[in-house]
Amino acid sequence: MKKTISISLVTILLIALSGLILVQVEEEQAMKALGLKEGVLQPCPNRQNCHNSDDLQVKFQIEAIADPEGKKWSRLVEVMAQLPRTELITDEGNYRHFTQTSARMRFVDDIEFHFRPQQGEIAVRSASRLGYRDFGVNMQRIEHVRALLGG
Repeated sequence: MKKTISISLVTILLIALSGLILVQVEEEQAMKALGLKEGVLQPCPNRQNCHNSDDLQVKFQIEAIADPEGKKWSRLVEVMAQLPRTELITDEGNYRHFTQTSARMRFVDDIEFHFRPQQGEIAVRSASRLGYRDFGVNMQRIEHVRALLGG
């Protein structure tokens, strides 16, 4: 009886440890997909929890934020600060990276912006680090930020 309980506990601990390792690997892969590559935001992974104005795949595309005068870019940090559990991670020239953490499960999403004054737009990418689906959260977030910036 004691031996069976011990084996069961060890099995449960090994399964939990394996799960934690898989989560860490998935988060590390998501972090590698951040930033600019050849002047554009990196493409979405093949998961339904990402939207990106630079992605060539239609299923991930979302319209960039129009900003011909740069006024929205200058207000972006202030607007993002209004969103709950949102933190500015990188602010380098025309690139900004924020994270937002979900309230209940503490999942982290990455939100990236790339200001392109010549095109008069802000490219945007919003993606969940974990999982496959996000039930529209990233799309809604981008549209909410667009509305807060004034359309």
